[in-house]
Amino acid sequence: MTSYLKILCCLFILAGCGATVPQQTETKVNRPDSVFPTRPEPADVAVLPFKNQTGDPELDFLGTTISATMAVGLAQQKAWSVGGGSLVREKLADQKWRSAATIEEETAISLSGVLRVETPITGVFQGKERDLTVTATYISGETGKVIRSVTEKARKIISDADIAFSLGYVHEQMGQYAESIKAFSLAIEMKPDDYDAYYGLASAYEKSGRLQEALSSFQQVVKLKPDEEVAIRTLGAIAHKMARWDEVIDAFEWLIVQNPDEVGSHRILASAYKAKGQDQKLIGAYTEIIRLDPSSSVAYTNLGNIYVRLKDYNKGVSQYRAGIKATPEFELLHYNLGSRFSE
Repeated sequence: MTSYLKILCCLFILAGCGATVPQQTETKVNRPDSVFPTRPEPADVAVLPFKNQTGDPELDFLGTTISATMAVGLAQQKAWSVGGGSLVREKLADQKWRSAATIEEETAISLSGVLRVETPITGVFQGKERDLTVTATYISGETGKVIRSVTEKARKIISDADIAFSLGYVHEQMGQYAESIKAFSLAIEMKPDDYDAYYGLASAYEKSGRLQEALSSFQQVVKLKPDEEVAIRTLGAIAHKMARWDEVIDAFEWLIVQNPDEVGSHRILASAYKAKGQDQKLIGAYTEIIRLDPSSSVAYTNLGNIYVRLKDYNKGVSQYRAGIKATPEFELLHYNLGSRFSE
């Protein structure tokens, strides 16, 4: 499946085959820094999502990927003004338009007006693995007629992991997590120590609800950068969702060494220590929470309860009283204190 992603580099070649066909006027545009600037006048071209004719519905996502890749190629290689991809997709969705191999002339003229573009580009991709063919069709927005079609065999393999990483990022931003995972995995295949690709892969796994894979990927991130605080915190948070208490403890004990005054880390550690039945560490965690947040009625209550369960009643009562002093409105502390004297 990854070889389909590898062939996308050919679309920059495909973009280069367009010559000067889309220029229906002689006006040259000075390009600003942005690839897809906001323009009051019509753009030169807009690349519509390509139609999947491979027979494999799992590859439908490539229709958007191909159009986005070709659009960047046209903007960078030809210095044409290109309609922004997200805006194009939004307007196409409003028109309930679906990708098609051919477009009727009236439809092409209408789309040109809606998209504010001189030359819409549509197309198809078809074929089998390692032999994918991409056909781009340039259409006049004025007449709706085909200006020319360009067909290329997609045999050039991506040699730069950055391209695969960029595809992964784009898909993740679009909420296409399965496609994002494929692209990030390809980037890692080509560059096994790519920290950013592992981080992107872990994030895509987490957002798609695949927590075990997310946890494994974040563990790899931490191996590559052992002192990366954000990655360690995220790893610990995912482990917490999965009730993987040992991983939670490892992550957040490391974090509180780096920042002893981060009360949130102590709270998460307290929940892990409680689940593991580690009373002495739990006492330490609640003590730190109270130090950092003296109004934490729950910490006073739970700390008092631990001492009572360990039959250290004086310390239990002391915690209840301290909690009542700090948060007199918390009724459970009054109840627990009263229960000790009624026994």
